[in-house]
Amino acid sequence: MGRSAEEVLDQLRAVELLDCLTSRERSLLRKPKFTHSDRAWATCLTEAVHGCAWAMGLVETGPLEKCPPTLASHFSHGSDPFPHIRAARLRNFDDIYLRADLNYRLHWAARQARFDGSTFPFPEAYIQARRHAIDWIVGVPHDWDDMPLDT
Repeated sequence: MGRSAEEVLDQLRAVELLDCLTSRERSLLRKPKFTHSDRAWATCLTEAVHGCAWAMGLVETGPLEKCPPTLASHFSHGSDPFPHIRAARLRNFDDIYLRADLNYRLHWAARQARFDGSTFPFPEAYIQARRHAIDWIVGVPHDWDDMPLDT
């Protein structure tokens, strides 16, 4: 069972990570009720977390594999997250850069399939979210909430 937004805010406050949220994330967690759009965006955020977890070497999934249901087990719940953060080892830059390039190409292909009315084997929104995370890690010079994801 998922935790409430207030519980997430309380945990982030307790471990002094509340200031790491973007204004959009903070706004979402303060809403009394989520819209369908809010839920869809939050789902995509889990795919962005998947991209970050891959870059940190926590998961070994391929670019078209679903986010494993055990992803959350790599992060602490209700305790200090910093030992987990310190234990992470960023992958080699070349590997991350190659994944960024692959994510761009997959995003283009998924978008083109949508324009053509054909199918693509993985949701475009998930590819876009993973691309967002990896581009941010590579150092695309934009804030998290303003990352350009054109193809």
